[in-house]
Amino acid sequence: MLPLAKNIGLLSRWFVHEKKMVLIRASLVACRSVADSLKLGSNVMPELYKDASVYFSDIVSFTTLASESTPMEVVDFLNDLWTVFDDIINKFNVYKVRAYRCFVSR
Repeated sequence: MLPLAKNIGLLSRWFVHEKKMVLIRASLVACRSVADSLKLGSNVMPELYKDASVYFSDIVSFTTLASESTPMEVVDFLNDLWTVFDDIINKFNVYKVRAYRCFVSR
């Protein structure tokens, strides 16, 4: 294979992978209708809500807890915790934004 053709092939595969990752990230942060519109290349109009609540949480001493637990214990703990949150959220017809990487300056 010629070097140029090889590079084009690599870049094409990289582009397809990155496009998939962008769509996955959009579906994690945006509601389904917004993510679907973005996948189709459509414009998404902003929505205005009269009222909104934002809930931020932190697991106190999570680093210590995780360091003293097996990986499966950590996974089970987090799964149980988020299942409880999801059950509560589903009762009140609210939209959940997932933020996996959040940094706070102190």
